[in-house]
Amino acid sequence: MGFTPAAIQGWDTVQSGHFRSLTETITSPVVRAIAGAAAWTAIQWIPPVIAYRTAMGQRGSLSKKMRTFRRYSALDGLAHAVTACAKVKRASLARRPDAMRELSKQMSRVEDGILSLHRYSDQLPVRSHRKRAVKKHAQLVVSQLRKAETRVDKEGDIALTPLACLLMKISNRSIEGRMGALLDEEDFDTELIPVRDWEPLRLAVSAVLVAGCAIGVGLLSLPNGIDTYVIGGCGVAILAILYGRRVHGLLGVLNTIRGV
Repeated sequence: MGFTPAAIQGWDTVQSGHFRSLTETITSPVVRAIAGAAAWTAIQWIPPVIAYRTAMGQRGSLSKKMRTFRRYSALDGLAHAVTACAKVKRASLARRPDAMRELSKQMSRVEDGILSLHRYSDQLPVRSHRKRAVKKHAQLVVSQLRKAETRVDKEGDIALTPLACLLMKISNRSIEGRMGALLDEEDFDTELIPVRDWEPLRLAVSAVLVAGCAIGVGLLSLPNGIDTYVIGGCGVAILAILYGRRVHGLLGVLNTIRGV
């Protein structure tokens, strides 16, 4: 027994491509169905994409303040890291542990800023062939900075000056727009292993988990208005787990969005 496919009005015309007029093309049931599906997909996906780009300060963001914040966050982190180096050098024996922890915190900010320069500098198109080289160089720079920071634990204050010099050179090159030459070849140690940039994966995982929490909270019988606070609390907890102490930077982003 053969299978007879269901007839779809206008499908033969679409397959043949023979339309008698533009009106017939537009009013064809198949064309209208395809257009409706495309419009539904756009309505479902465009707002979340715009919201994400606005929140992260990427190209297409609706917030000029957010774009500016992201564009100069690397420079801000570099300046704070240099200041942290000076504080460690001047710190007394009793205050040195706090100063070292602050230096470690600021170096983490610097790493995040350097690894995300290609995303927030607005110098590279989305599909630019230059992006791969810039990303690889940034990963090498972060690896070198980690080695320089580790020397502080071995050599003490003597290693602070070279670390601060590296940070200032990176800052100057970043201001000049030289993202592919933040450091010179002679600044790198031999056999450096580029670090991995886990930021996109962390953001994707956090977005999926927060969306799952929102769906789960929606299934609960909570009083009106409480669900917003529960979802917000879940979001902060998820970011804290994925980012650790660096969650302060993301919470700063949220404050910038709110205008605090």
